[in-house]
This record gives sequence, C-alpha cells and structure tokens, in this order.
Amino acid sequence: MAVVENFAPQIVFLPDIDEPFQDHHALIPRTPVPTTFNTNALLSLPVVDEGADLVRKYTGETVHVPNLVDLMPAWPNKTHSQDVLDEVTAEIDEWLKTVNIPQAKRPENDVAQRYTTLASVFYTDCSKRKLVTLTKYQCWNAWFGEEMDHPTHDAAATRRLCDQTLQCVDACLGSSKSSSSLGLPSSAASRAPPSGTVAVLQEVLTAMRAEMATASAERLRRELRDSVETAAKRQAARRHDTLPDPWHHLDVRCDDVGALPNITATEYAMGFGLPGPVRYHEAVETVVLECTRLATLVHEVLSCQKDFRDGKLNNMCLLLANAENISVKAAVAKVLGLVRKHYEACEAAEPRLPWAENDKHLNDQIREYVSGCKRLATGTTHWAYLCGPYFDKAKLGDDWNLSFTLEQ
Repeated sequence: MAVVENFAPQIVFLPDIDEPFQDHHALIPRTPVPTTFNTNALLSLPVVDEGADLVRKYTGETVHVPNLVDLMPAWPNKTHSQDVLDEVTAEIDEWLKTVNIPQAKRPENDVAQRYTTLASVFYTDCSKRKLVTLTKYQCWNAWFGEEMDHPTHDAAATRRLCDQTLQCVDACLGSSKSSSSLGLPSSAASRAPPSGTVAVLQEVLTAMRAEMATASAERLRRELRDSVETAAKRQAARRHDTLPDPWHHLDVRCDDVGALPNITATEYAMGFGLPGPVRYHEAVETVVLECTRLATLVHEVLSCQKDFRDGKLNNMCLLLANAENISVKAAVAKVLGLVRKHYEACEAAEPRLPWAENDKHLNDQIREYVSGCKRLATGTTHWAYLCGPYFDKAKLGDDWNLSFTLEQ
C-alpha cells in the first residue's frame, strides 16, 4: 500500500483485490496507480466529498427490483410452523427484558418476531429449543453489526469492544488452554463480561459449545474471530471521505457479515459435525463461497434504499453506480447478473461433492450442510420480504416485486 501523508486530506490507495470470477472485474475499467506522486499538484486540487456527490447524483431515482427468490428457484425457502414461531417469539420477548443493551442500540420494533423469523429461515428444521438459542445469536449479530456500522472517531472504544468480543469467542469456543492464555477462567460463564453485547454472545456460545463437535466449535471460533476483525477494519475505513472500490467492498462484506459463522451454526442446529476433509473439499468450499457471495449480493440490493436514506453509502449497488457513472437501476441490474452467475456456479459444484459410497449418514450430513449454505442466500431474501427492516412494505408487490425511490 502506498500512502501519501503530511497534507489534508490523507489519500490512501488500496491494492486491487483478486476476484474468483475475473470477468466481474470487466464491469469497472482499471487504471494503473502510479508509484510516485506530485504532492504539490495534489494540494492544488479541490477537496471532494465523494459521498455528498453520490447523494446529489442519485437522490430521487426510482429503482425496480424483481422477486429475488425467483433467481434461486431450486433452493429451500420455508420457515417453522407459525405455532413454533409464536412460542419462540414470546420467549425471546421475555429474554429481551433481561439483556443489558441500551434501547438506542436496538432501535428496531418487533425485535423478537423479526429475529425469530431470521433464525427460522436459516435453520428451518432445527428444534424449538435450538431455535431460541439461534434467535439470540441473530440478535447479537444485529446489535454488534449496528455498533460497527456507525462510524466513530473513538477508535479506542471500538477496539475495546472488539477485543472483549474476541476474548469471549476464545473463552467460550476455545480449549481450556486458550482460555487460560487470555487470562480468563476456564469456564467463561464464571466471569461477568464487561459489555452487554458480549454478555449476549457469551450466553449464546456457551449453549452452542455444549452441543457442538470439537472441530465444529474450533471452526466457528476462527470464523467469528475473522468476522469481528474484518468488521473493525471496515468501520475504520469508513472514517475517510473517499468511497471504496466496489469489488474491495464486496470482498470485505463477504468476510464481515458473519456468513461463515451462520453456515457453521447449521452443524449445531442439526446436531452433526462435518469432518474436516469433507468441509474443506474443493466442491464444498465452492458451495460455501458462492452462497456467501449470493447472500451478500441480495442483501446489498434489498438494503440499498435504507443504506442511502441512512447515509451508509458503502453499498455495492451505490458504489458500482458511482464508479461506473451509471444509474443505480443499471447497477442493480448488474448485481442481479452476478447473483445469477454465482447461483449457476454453486449448482455446477454440486456434482463434485465428496459423496461417500457406503456411508448414508455422512451423505445426509453433507446434504444438510449444503442446504444450510443455500438457506443463507434464500433466507436472507425471504426474511427481508417477510419482516426485514430495509424498505417500506407498502412498496412490495404481492409477487414480491419491489419499487423504491432513493431519498434522505
């Protein structure tokens, strides 16, 4: 990374990020970055607020989005029965009265119903007891994400929250040796953590670890650590006035939205532990990658209006429109083209899955794991249409076609 310092504003040049699908890069022409700069010439340029320019350019544009579930027609798309959803929602409502999360940090209405539904579309066949735990996990994920999604100049407070979260992850999911190395007691539950969000995560991970295979718990630990660290880096990057490259943004979003931990939680939800050689088989890795990107892309489309309204301009559709100087409608169409490509790539990987010749139990686990990957994408979409916070439901047609106008 080359950094030009000692003048305002600071300009940071990021390297290109390699993409699995190189043809995606063709959407945006690349200009080589010179290795030396004339700082006097740069000082003479006017300071440009790229975010403000983007808002001025696209305010008032109307965008139409087709039913995104139709783009993944062969994949699972259902929830638990309404009776189960109602019972879990009532239990979560009571639990919410006990958590130490300021109301300002959980502003959504109908939190219990919303995140019960989200857990249900991700883990459709799990027991009601596990659905309660997984709903609490989705609440934590939303609250932690809410803190990370708001730029702050208090970098020390952000780092402190991340460090506390990482300590909790290691203590709850790591071995007793790793807990001791952090200065934590061997039983994470024996010490009250310093943050309300961390306390929720501690409760959830303690319950999950008790019913997870050791290898699955270790995988979840690594994935959560990576997700937390990436979220912290993305939040720090948002303190700058410049907007990121759309493809760099997509890579970071795939890492920090918690997709991999959500997938691994399928093993807890359904009571199995996928062997390492199977989990890291080429075809399984491909399915995981494609579904992660699918979930991220459909989320970026469905949250476009809300992100624009809230001033969170690091959205793939907005960044792509701005980088290519095209309409947001055209950018959405290109993102939907990527959705189709990633769906097709995932479908093409399935014949290569490491099916066992004489082990029906293992094959059932592989099948359930792959379904969990697919539900990450379809569930993200289904949940948004049912009760997600991204758009005015009055703008959603009976066939789940969506129309919205970009306003602040």
